[in-house]
Amino acid sequence: MRISTGLIGRGHDVVRPSSTTSIVNGGPVLVRNGRVHVTPQRDGFVRPTELSFYYGFSAAGNPRTFAGIYFVGRTVLISAKAAAAPAWR
Repeated sequence: MRISTGLIGRGHDVVRPSSTTSIVNGGPVLVRNGRVHVTPQRDGFVRPTELSFYYGFSAAGNPRTFAGIYFVGRTVLISAKAAAAPAWR
C-alpha cells in the first residue's frame, strides 16, 4: 500500500503551502446539499476507547465556528461564544 498526501485546489491544481499558509480542519459535517448530514462516527468524532470525547466536543460549552457556502455562492463564516448546554428536566 502506498499513501501520499497533498493539497488540491479548485480545478484540481496542486496547492503548495508557504510560510503564510493556514489550514483549518473541522467537523462533523452538518449540512450537505441542503440536507442535514451529521455523521460524527464517519467524521472521526466517535472513539470507542474514549467515550467522553464526542460529548466533550458536541455538548460541552465550547465555542463554535461554522463555515459554509450560501446558495448564491457567498462564503459564510459564523462564530459563537461558548455557552453551557441547558439543563433539561
